[in-house]
Amino acid sequence: MENRNRGLPRLAGPRARRDWRRENGRRLLLPALMALAPLTLASVVCAAGGKVPGRPADGLAFLFGVGAGLTAFVVWARAVFARAAAEGDERIGGLGRWKPFWVGLLNLAVVLVIAHALGGVGRTFPPVALLALALLAAAALVAFRGAMALWPEYGYLALGPDAAPLRAAVTGGAMLTGMLIFFPVGTAFFAYAVVRSLGIGVLLSLKKPEKA
Repeated sequence: MENRNRGLPRLAGPRARRDWRRENGRRLLLPALMALAPLTLASVVCAAGGKVPGRPADGLAFLFGVGAGLTAFVVWARAVFARAAAEGDERIGGLGRWKPFWVGLLNLAVVLVIAHALGGVGRTFPPVALLALALLAAAALVAFRGAMALWPEYGYLALGPDAAPLRAAVTGGAMLTGMLIFFPVGTAFFAYAVVRSLGIGVLLSLKKPEKA
């Protein structure tokens, strides 16, 4: 199996690794927050207006905010949680292409059905609505863990297998974000990547199989 973790520094001892994550996390936090700003602003506007952006330009800005914000946090998380990123890089090759997608699609359907049911109950008993939000947040975190492993995979297609993982993550995120321009095909592919990320996150959360 190809070693795609060669872009990670070789650090001796947990203290050195912890200091490296802290230093790089602070360095990348500001760009991540700046990239997330359009996503946050668009989300607030949509929530206040109770509808998605109506004009094509507003919708395009919203989609770019989603792609840029997600990519920025993927890069930041890979720098801070280097061990989890390395584990994802190691195991994603054995998951296949379609298995994560079907696992993600099944889990997404289950989560949406349960969240919708909890939301309906929450109309009469508001505290239950918090369970729906917690379920959606948990699914988003699992999908985010999968995106940490999947985003570089698309970057390797453009840069080659010897590229540094962080550089591959930025490139993969830029490719996926750029595809959003080509509606509806690009949007559908981005949605496919997100669903696949959820499946990868679920599979990575399972116990790693023991080597014979």
